Amino acid sequence: MSSGPIEHRHLRSAIEFAVEVARVGQRTRPALNFPSELKPMLRQQRVPSAALGKLRRAIEASPDFRSALGQAATPELVDEIGCLWLTQPEDWEQTALRLAETSEQRIAEREEANELRREQRRREAAEQAAIRARAEVAAAVARTSELEAELATIAGKHSEVCTENDRLRSELQEARTEARHERDRTAAARAEAKRLATALEAERGQRNQVESVRDQALASRNQQAVEVQGVRDALEMARSLVGHLAGLAPEDLTNDTSGSARSAGPVRIPLALPGGVLGDSDLATDHLLRSGALVMVDGYNVAKLAWPRHALIEQRNRLIDSAETAAQRSGAEILIVFDGADVVGAHASKRRLIRVIYSAEGSIADDLIRREVGRTPVGRSVVVVTNDAEIIRDVRAMGANTVSSEAFAAWCRN
Repeated sequence: MSSGPIEHRHLRSAIEFAVEVARVGQRTRPALNFPSELKPMLRQQRVPSAALGKLRRAIEASPDFRSALGQAATPELVDEIGCLWLTQPEDWEQTALRLAETSEQRIAEREEANELRREQRRREAAEQAAIRARAEVAAAVARTSELEAELATIAGKHSEVCTENDRLRSELQEARTEARHERDRTAAARAEAKRLATALEAERGQRNQVESVRDQALASRNQQAVEVQGVRDALEMARSLVGHLAGLAPEDLTNDTSGSARSAGPVRIPLALPGGVLGDSDLATDHLLRSGALVMVDGYNVAKLAWPRHALIEQRNRLIDSAETAAQRSGAEILIVFDGADVVGAHASKRRLIRVIYSAEGSIADDLIRREVGRTPVGRSVVVVTNDAEIIRDVRAMGANTVSSEAFAAWCRN
């Protein structure tokens, strides 16, 4: 069926109804059969006016689809002309034309009424604009009077500003002159500062020379003090030996004298501290323990002091771990001496950087420390860590340095 004389725009409601039915029908099972020309419209909100003719022809070319639309159409969904087009009763075109003419007349009447209302609003707006214009002119006249008064005031202020400007120019010139003088003074101050810096550098050089001489003198004095202390310790041992020999029988004295003569030889020299370093200071401890000397530690003397609230095995393990860490940090060679080789777990841990030894049954760590110091070649410096006064006295007599247990524990923690 070809399109009739009814204009496409009068069939918009029916065509949009057909598109909506096709949109719903494509989701049903089985899907509704509708003209393929409707598919591009299914995703659009509104059918364009340019597409109305194409869609109309497609619907008219599908009588079954159009007839189904006519059966489903209601006045609420499709206007009267659209229903006539879909159902197409007898003489429907003449009826539709009359309805279209009536609709056109109503549209024209509405357009004319709308135009009259728009003209009335334009006239009222023009009158309001005229009233506002007269009011704005009156306000402009009043504002002109105000501006003239302000202009007179500004003219007076301008004169004041000119006077102030002249004064500021004079002050600026004075400031520039002062700034030039200040630059001259700054240059002179910098030259003086440079001279003083040169003098200070020379003074520092002289002071460094003096301090170097002082350090050498202090080092020499400390070395002499160590040597004097060694002599005193040797004398003390000699007195003890003389007392011991005095109580021996003559034959024993003869035998011991020959043995002593055979044992005479080189002696170990204690390490000297740098100039200005006190013997019991942290610096002295660090210097001795990093000197490359063999460090012998009275194990339980340090462990019980540093970790008094722990069990004996825990004290021993903590000391070994701390000494291992300190050896890794400083490179010191550390030998820890404990009492009792038969202690449970005494040989459970093997370490790479430090050595741990235990006294044999029937002896104590004190004797083992003395023996290890005596076995160490006299050319090798030895530092013994203990608070035991007897061990300190004996190892110093053998040329060893000593460090307190508190100082060693603190050194390991740091």
